[in-house]
Amino acid sequence: MTPIFSNPLLVGDLIGYTAGLAIAACLLFLVLRARRLPGSGRAGIALAVCAVIWNLGGLTHAVIHIMYGPEICRPALFALAFQFTGAAAFSIPMLVIWSRFAINRRQTQGARILIGLTSISALVITLFLWTGAASGDLAFSMKRYTSYCASLFLVSGAILLLRGQMNSRTIRVSALLILAAVLAGSAAVAVAENANVSPMASAALFTFASQAVLLAVIGAFFLFARFRYADIAIRYCVRIALAAGFALALVAIPHTNLVEQMVTRSAIPQAAELFASGLTAAFLLIAFRWLDKRLATAVNRTIFHTKGLRAAAGIIGDRMPFINSEKELAHAIELSARDTLQLHDSRLLLLSSDSVNPLRASLAAGEIVELLPCHGAQKDLPFPCDLLLPVNSAGKTTHVLAIATGWSRPGLVTQEITFLRSLAAHCGSRLDALRIEHDRVDRLSREAVLQRQVTEAELRALRAQINPHFLFNSLNTIADLIVTDPPRAELMTLRLARVFRHLLTHSTRPQTSIREEVEFLRTYLDIEEARFGSRLSVNIDIAGDVAHESIPALILQPLVENAIKHGLSPKPGGGRLWITAAALDGHIQLTVEDDGVGTSHSLESKNGNGGGIGLSNVADRLRTLYQGQAGVRLEPRPSGGSRAVLWLPRSQPCMTS
Repeated sequence: MTPIFSNPLLVGDLIGYTAGLAIAACLLFLVLRARRLPGSGRAGIALAVCAVIWNLGGLTHAVIHIMYGPEICRPALFALAFQFTGAAAFSIPMLVIWSRFAINRRQTQGARILIGLTSISALVITLFLWTGAASGDLAFSMKRYTSYCASLFLVSGAILLLRGQMNSRTIRVSALLILAAVLAGSAAVAVAENANVSPMASAALFTFASQAVLLAVIGAFFLFARFRYADIAIRYCVRIALAAGFALALVAIPHTNLVEQMVTRSAIPQAAELFASGLTAAFLLIAFRWLDKRLATAVNRTIFHTKGLRAAAGIIGDRMPFINSEKELAHAIELSARDTLQLHDSRLLLLSSDSVNPLRASLAAGEIVELLPCHGAQKDLPFPCDLLLPVNSAGKTTHVLAIATGWSRPGLVTQEITFLRSLAAHCGSRLDALRIEHDRVDRLSREAVLQRQVTEAELRALRAQINPHFLFNSLNTIADLIVTDPPRAELMTLRLARVFRHLLTHSTRPQTSIREEVEFLRTYLDIEEARFGSRLSVNIDIAGDVAHESIPALILQPLVENAIKHGLSPKPGGGRLWITAAALDGHIQLTVEDDGVGTSHSLESKNGNGGGIGLSNVADRLRTLYQGQAGVRLEPRPSGGSRAVLWLPRSQPCMTS
């Protein structure tokens, strides 16, 4: 058996394939995690699986080489067949990912043809590989053909599909990495086979060609993952490399001259060697945690420039309480995103706008939507966007934060996405606060207006009852009755006192039931009937199903007073007054009508005395209480007189102060 450290190329294969397998597994995990992002899915998973197959097959072949020596054996052939199966299939998912950039019919058809040819080629190569491995005669030319076919199809796909997309830095860098890897690998294979080089140089060229695939995988995932998880991938790759270095140190340090001399001079060499190994492991474990943290910080600061993101999020959070309008909030969020991350553009958009309607389902679910340049939604957006972040307010997604990185800037990484999420969260919280403040101010304003109008209505009702004309007529009637009919005079005095008592008792109650309002009107009309005598006839009809419905207090008294004063009082002879209440189409309809001379007052009248002011006040109170869902109108009766009709919602309670 050949000692492993006597063959540096074999050691290089072991390290390369081991690191490649770890990185490919990391990328597979990331693509599975990001499978719902645009551009993700089966093609990305297949690409990661091909990378895993390539590195796993190469590592297996290297291990077999270590175990059984350089002689060709059947397991080694199967390992090579497995490895180059991944290489043969690698071009298929790569072309599928590139086909999403097709912008016309010619490119789409060309992509289908290329994918079909690549699939046929991969199938044929895989068949020959496994047939050769099974027969024990795996021709080296099949590995060469695999490399050449991958180069041919990928270069053709780049020329056909990416020619109009190279202005994007992401696509340009990714394509160059992939093409450089496959072309360099093919060139290395060609030189190793055809040039007059030493066996060691030829083996080195084949090793380089094998490891160049890793560069193609990294380039593919730069495009595929859209840099969303690039910092995570690099973070794990750095950790893998650091762990590999520390593992080598753990093996090498106990075999240094200094440690070996200390072990040989000790009384118990085996215990000393065990102690040295344990001490080295403990030291490296502590050093690994310390160095890993420092390297992570250095990578974030130097490569991704994420320093200061937490402070920037804190600054915008501190500004939120001092923002008093949605327009000012949008400007602050957009400015913070642009200046902190050096973005090309950022805007806060309403989710209800047509530009984001095709993506409503994903955004409403709270998902971040990443858009490729060829995404169908780009044409409806106000500017080319790379990212849409949902902004939640009032328990649902109401806005989106649209982000455009610009072709000259690297894509956003996880910590930058986290910063944008914090901006969206601050925005949603402030929108909720602004809405609550607006509702509170609006409620307080309407309550103040309501309280003022209720107070004014009560004062007007009191003034109407105690104005000299009303009081003079009532007292004169009582005085006459004292002489002619003392018991009736006493009854009228009690009714007059009851009217004032009702007004004083309900001075703080904005609502009352229809039944209580009608009882008050009966007392009020009893006094009027005593004054008018047989000239006034009153008919009250209240439906039983609405008798307990709530209505604004003293809402009918101005209508009754208007009918008596302007309709019945000027009329010679007798007159009739009808008061009705009934349910109609989900509303309560209250009607006060008379057969008097009619009235010229209207709801819009603000001048004059009596009825016009009272009716306008009724209309204003209904407008404030029910926000346009209630009203009153004054109209003539077909048979003479006037009719006041008041309607208000039956099921919705009016606002109380």
